[in-house]
Amino acid sequence: MPPGFAATVATAILRRFRAELRATPHAAHALTWLRGKKCIASSSSLDRIRVSLESTDLLRFFEPNLFSANEVRNGKPAPDVFLHAA
Repeated sequence: MPPGFAATVATAILRRFRAELRATPHAAHALTWLRGKKCIASSSSLDRIRVSLESTDLLRFFEPNLFSANEVRNGKPAPDVFLHAA
């Protein structure tokens, strides 16, 4: 791959998410019925998590509880990101 390929792809993905990503119908409604704190624990980068949730208007249900496997030593399938979130 050429230098900078991964960064170019990541930027293109975020641009596409901002333009086209939408929530599953009724997701926000379902989240309002789920009581208690909610979080996201993902293998994606925090930037990608945030853009995904902003694009779908779901960030308000999870912020500030966003956790990325990039924040821990061992990513999925190791339990580290889930333990970090807990």
